[in-house]
Amino acid sequence: MLDKLREETAELVAALAGESRDGLTGRVTLNGVDITARGVSGRRAAGLATVPEERNGHAAVPGMSLAENAILSARQRRGLASGGLLKLGKASVYAAEIIRAFSVRATGPQAAAASLSGGNLQKYIMGREIMQEPAVLVVAQPTWGVDAGAAGSIRQSMLDLAARGSAVVVVSQDLDELLDICDRIAVINGGRLSQPHPVGVITLDEIGLLMGGDLVQRGLVPLLDVERGHALLVALAAAWALGMVLTAVPADWLRPWDITRMDLTARLAPVGTPHHWLGTDELGRDVLSRLIQSIRVSLVIAFGATCLSAVFGTALGFLA
Repeated sequence: MLDKLREETAELVAALAGESRDGLTGRVTLNGVDITARGVSGRRAAGLATVPEERNGHAAVPGMSLAENAILSARQRRGLASGGLLKLGKASVYAAEIIRAFSVRATGPQAAAASLSGGNLQKYIMGREIMQEPAVLVVAQPTWGVDAGAAGSIRQSMLDLAARGSAVVVVSQDLDELLDICDRIAVINGGRLSQPHPVGVITLDEIGLLMGGDLVQRGLVPLLDVERGHALLVALAAAWALGMVLTAVPADWLRPWDITRMDLTARLAPVGTPHHWLGTDELGRDVLSRLIQSIRVSLVIAFGATCLSAVFGTALGFLA
């Protein structure tokens, strides 16, 4: 179960970062600009920074120095490369700034990433991204496998970045962490993301229901879509109005549309056919009355079924 969840969250972060775009639908916009077609470098240039879950081998290369690892993601926004040439001196200065600002225990910018503990390497990676002042920072499992001191420092750095106006998206299995630092929370299950909910409003029981995936996977959450909700209300109002009109039609109003036996035989019966087979003079009115009654009953049934579906779906949607 946990492996499946980690796989889903890794796919989400990769899709947002631009690392994986094959087979994806929808759009990714940043500050009103569509960056869906851009790759990793294009999205970073637009202001999107990401920290994947896997530190060694993905977020950082163990055999490279901290200065060289700084170039991996900060070469554009911090000007660590130009014209195909790496500015190693500038990269060393930037790495030293990260070490100092985030209290990373390392011998210096030339220390190999593999020489750092898990917590210190995570603080360095977080510092490398945060000090670029991105418009959006996407972080996966920010405090996974680090000690309490490093975890507190990392969380505070994300809060400080958000306070400066950046958006921070935290993907984590640690519910306590999410409730502690996030303003809104959403749950991904079965490849589908629920609606975001304010942390101060949603309860643990509701989060548990979302984590079970039942409400999302059954397709009940989309009933809360605003545009479709408005269309549904208009359709319900129209059906109700038509049903009321048909219900209020007095029998006397039908007399102008009475169809007599002679009228029907003249129009429908072959020449020379006896007229008595058509019944009484009230046949036309009876047919129309039955038709109106059938339409009215059908509308009432449809109206009731739609109302029940809307109420039931909306109630479940609020839980999701």
